[in-house]
Amino acid sequence: MAARTVTIIHIVVNLMIGDSKAYAILIFGGAALGVAMAAASYVPRLASITRATPETLGPAIAIALWFVVPFGLSLALTRPGLNLHLFFARYLVVVIPPLCLLAGLAVGAMKLRALQAVTALALLAVAVPPLLSYYAVAEVQDFKTPVQWLQQHYRSGDGIVCYPEVQCAIPIDYYVTAYPGPAALDAGSPGAFYWTSNTSLAVDGGTIRAYESGHRRIFFIYAPLGRSPADDQAAGALEAGLTADGYHIVDQVRSSANSADTTILLFEAS
Repeated sequence: MAARTVTIIHIVVNLMIGDSKAYAILIFGGAALGVAMAAASYVPRLASITRATPETLGPAIAIALWFVVPFGLSLALTRPGLNLHLFFARYLVVVIPPLCLLAGLAVGAMKLRALQAVTALALLAVAVPPLLSYYAVAEVQDFKTPVQWLQQHYRSGDGIVCYPEVQCAIPIDYYVTAYPGPAALDAGSPGAFYWTSNTSLAVDGGTIRAYESGHRRIFFIYAPLGRSPADDQAAGALEAGLTADGYHIVDQVRSSANSADTTILLFEAS
């Protein structure tokens, strides 16, 4: 239970621009305050502390549901049994606008102009800096093009190795389902991610060597979320291991987008 709670909190924080905990605290606190100040307008003893009117509460609740429903529904659909894998930060960006609108409501409902200004400036101070550099380092990848190439070139009995494990396997598994064909990550594919146990099959010389015995042709997929010398070096070592074991590259495809590439190398045993 504790581990699940940590995962949920991590995804919530990861939704924030730049993964900023300060912004997460301010935006969630502001959103909660916005709903509270709209509700306060209904209570005679509290109405004097807010600029919000009773007519504000209905829209505030609707906006709050805009956050709660997609978030809760995606979490429920990702639970064991359904396993639809929708509880993922990139899919949950739809809940960012209601948080911002409710935080804006909180600022607008404050009685003191000075407090309004301070709160608005605090939100801008933590939100703007990472926003300025966001698109320069955005982890935007094109999986569609290489996966369609994979489906076109895959033959029965071929194998797939996916590195780095989670970064590669989850999106590849999604795209081979979205664009169906003969290719798929099987249970023994090095790098395969198991949703039921939240674990991956390690990608190393040992697991690849064991996998080679059943596959004359192997697609080596290298799809890190961002460029990293360490990942590049590790991927190069794995490719060299395949070559040392008697495999050679017969075809390949690479799709580049911003800071991340997706590369598929087709190795065939000599």
